[in-house]
Amino acid sequence: MRRALLTILLLSVISVSAKKLPMDDDKVTFSRTVDVPERSADEISLYASSFAKNNKWTDVTISNDTVGKIVTAKMGWFYKGSKDGCIGSMLVEAEMKVACRDHEATIYITNFTYKHYPFGTQATKRLRTDKSIEPCDSTGTIEQLMDCPQCRGSQRKIYKKIRKNCKELLGNYKDQMKNPDEAKVNW
Repeated sequence: MRRALLTILLLSVISVSAKKLPMDDDKVTFSRTVDVPERSADEISLYASSFAKNNKWTDVTISNDTVGKIVTAKMGWFYKGSKDGCIGSMLVEAEMKVACRDHEATIYITNFTYKHYPFGTQATKRLRTDKSIEPCDSTGTIEQLMDCPQCRGSQRKIYKKIRKNCKELLGNYKDQMKNPDEAKVNW
């Protein structure tokens, strides 16, 4: 009885924690708005583009929007799981979008995807090699991965790394935007 109660409690904690993902339009999204009173949308977009290039992100573009400029870039990092867990090595990629308006920038990190690589290989492979019907494909969105009822421990670790990296990037962006001279940005 005690064991069954503990299992039910643990499952309810897991399901509650899954609902705390920062979602926007059904996508995991991290964002932060930075006030930059002395800069125009054009200047802020140049800074955002420079920030992306300095971080070695790819596909950096600047486009016009009705209220200013939009800067987009692709970013990514590796996650290394445990050899005995569901997840070996994984490339997590995301899109950075910066909405640049006069005197303000809002940075979004969204559209997360993953590519799973078993240890010691360069070919993508399903997370669960059994004939599971779960959404554990070799590639997919982070939302699909987080919805899979298998490998909850690995999912929490991956999400923790994503959250940590995004909060760090958002903080770095905000700090450098507040003091661009230290970041060596050419306006």
